[in-house]
Amino acid sequence: MDPQLSASTSQLVQGSSHAISESQPRADEDIDLTGLDPELWRADVSRYSSVDSGPVITMPVTPPALTLKLHRGEEIDWDMPISHYKELIALSHETFGIKAFRPQQLKAIGAAIRGKDVFVLFPTGAGKSFCFQLAATFQIGDRKGLTVVFTPLQSLLEDQMRYLLGKRVAAICFFGGQEASYHKFCRGRLEDPNHTPSLLYVTPEYFFKSNWLQDNLHRLDSKDRLSRFVVDEAHLISTWGKTFRPDYDRLCSIRDMFPQTPITALTATATKGILADITTGLKLEPDYTFVSTPLNRPNIKYSIREKSTTPDTVLYDMARLILTKYKWVSRRNANSGIIYCRKKAHCEEIAQVLECYFRIRIQCYHHGMPDRLRAEALAAWQVGEIQVIVATVAFGMGINKADVRFVFHHTMPKSLLQLYQESGRAGRDGLPAESVVYYSNADLRWCLTRREDGDSIDNAEANTKLMVKDMEAVREYCTTAGCRRHILLSVFEDERRVDPCGNCDNCLNTRVPETDITGDAIHVIRLIEKVALVNKQRIPVFKAAGVLSGSKSMEIAEFHHLIPQHRLPRRITNEACKSLIHFLVNEKVLEQYSYGPPDRFHWYLQLGPRADAVLEGTYRVMR
Repeated sequence: MDPQLSASTSQLVQGSSHAISESQPRADEDIDLTGLDPELWRADVSRYSSVDSGPVITMPVTPPALTLKLHRGEEIDWDMPISHYKELIALSHETFGIKAFRPQQLKAIGAAIRGKDVFVLFPTGAGKSFCFQLAATFQIGDRKGLTVVFTPLQSLLEDQMRYLLGKRVAAICFFGGQEASYHKFCRGRLEDPNHTPSLLYVTPEYFFKSNWLQDNLHRLDSKDRLSRFVVDEAHLISTWGKTFRPDYDRLCSIRDMFPQTPITALTATATKGILADITTGLKLEPDYTFVSTPLNRPNIKYSIREKSTTPDTVLYDMARLILTKYKWVSRRNANSGIIYCRKKAHCEEIAQVLECYFRIRIQCYHHGMPDRLRAEALAAWQVGEIQVIVATVAFGMGINKADVRFVFHHTMPKSLLQLYQESGRAGRDGLPAESVVYYSNADLRWCLTRREDGDSIDNAEANTKLMVKDMEAVREYCTTAGCRRHILLSVFEDERRVDPCGNCDNCLNTRVPETDITGDAIHVIRLIEKVALVNKQRIPVFKAAGVLSGSKSMEIAEFHHLIPQHRLPRRITNEACKSLIHFLVNEKVLEQYSYGPPDRFHWYLQLGPRADAVLEGTYRVMR
């Protein structure tokens, strides 16, 4: 580090500044660099930011109330005059009311201002939108152009427009079903030769159907007045684009249509495979800027609750949690929550029961409702007039409500990515929140053989293998005795951590001494060995559980002859046997595989890689 800079910081390290906007999280520790010359800072920032650890740096800029948060380890390539930097800080404060940048935001904003392609991977609520909104409104000198933002849902578009117009940002939008008068107004703003709006929000469907809009964007491009394309929720290109939203897949042609216009991709949900799909599909330049922050949400507690076969029991448990742990106090302290269901009918039923019998302030939200009723329900929930929204997967993408305290899944989600995204709608304000999944063994096959509202029936057979893999990961999350957070985050990481997170139900529960269940495991192995290797039969999970528990059900009549030899010595229930089987699958003693057509297949069992070690006595199974 430069000696002069080092001296400046050492003299001022005793002072501490905490000028943090209400909308930004508070840093753990700050250093006030009051009096440090901005030009010196600009010259040495890359060397200073190369330090790997330490507190956050706070550098007041004129006026003193406006501060830059530069997090150690961040490399900021600010290839602009310092006066422009000051104007950017002033714009952030005066227009958006934000005095401090979150980690990596300034890097993304600086790259966008310099005209580079940018990929932003931030967890839900970490400030993705601000990265392009501030860059888009930074209209200075010759840099006056339009930023076009593609959003997947009209509700997301309208929410962003309300926010920007409240900040007096020049923004317009286009979508199907738009009121004629407002469409005319937005069209006039776009065609105005003297004043170009800063932001244009549009759904992909409208964009590809509107030759007029495409022609106007080409006109602006020819006059160097088209600044950037932004693809929000960019993971839809990879995960849902070909089935859920075909026009999102068509966004891959934007680079060919406008080869000189930079692109920003935004997502909170991306594995390495999805990242590769997005960068390849959007044809991002090889030197694009990638910014990300840790995807862990430490303030969210992850829990599983056993789902009884009696529906009323599940609803009673939800009501008890809401009325005790998350009681509605007032509009300002609503303890808001979301309940996710698979079917519209389930939404209606749950809302009716919780409202009529438990007097919980609740409304439905699904695509079977008229647009007006959906909008009214969303508005009432956002301002705290109602406490709970019960919804299908259609609800939530782009919903910006910071104080959601709980997210319940009435039925297990179909993938860890879906669980991560939907549970991540809780606790955006950084305060404690909870994700609860109601799970039963019966849900597993139900989820695989029935379509969710909004699912496509196309390519069902081709998607079955991927769907089975995703559901197996969710099953492991629901049945593990280990840390649920690490399983959830493993979808984004190459290696799974083993240390406890301290904020899931398993890590918080007092550990009881482990029991050696190797004898039970050998019984199960011998059963699978007998059926699969000797008799050359397939045995599904529920039938294996029936044999182990000694069930006389006619559903397993073909295996009744195995009960005397393979029934577990200790008498346990059929559900307990299923739990044992799933535990052995988690321990790699057994493996599951699916067989049958997409609408009628079962989970079958075979020996896993640790089965021989268990039989040989070199591996003990502890539970």
